[in-house]
Amino acid sequence: MPKNRVMESMPSRITLGIVNHQSQSGASLLEALIAMIVVSVGLLGVAGLQMRALQSANESAGISNETILANDFGERLWAVARVLADADESDRIEIVTRTRNQWIRDHDRKVAVDDQEDCTLPECCPDPICFIDEDSFALGERKYVQPGAQHPSYIFQIDSSNIFSVVLPTTALISESSQ
Repeated sequence: MPKNRVMESMPSRITLGIVNHQSQSGASLLEALIAMIVVSVGLLGVAGLQMRALQSANESAGISNETILANDFGERLWAVARVLADADESDRIEIVTRTRNQWIRDHDRKVAVDDQEDCTLPECCPDPICFIDEDSFALGERKYVQPGAQHPSYIFQIDSSNIFSVVLPTTALISESSQ
């Protein structure tokens, strides 16, 4: 078959480089619709990322505030370290409880009672700042103790979330530093 006959027998929509306009009808509308869908999906993704960024910023602000509050509380414990080092357990409990209560008042912290009606130590933490037993914490558990019950290491949490610790100097270290 000659070459010209093959070309003539094939249906062609393009003649001499000119596009047949009947085959293009609605193509621009379809392209615009697909572009709108792609842009919409992209904008939804950006909105989701923005929401996650705001959540992360709020979370990190809360952690920063808790860290500042924990540092303040640790410094208050350091301020009474000499008295705590020489005190017996009942006096330490009273001193640290007073320090904690003053800290709560200074920061307008309301005592947040757990949803459980019988929230008591050592099972749960009824206050905005609670102390954790050092031995149970080493085992990966949380058993709460009275403030000042352990000395010189204090592990505590603020608002049932992040855990902080402070190690106070003992009597020997205090007497060495004052010389």
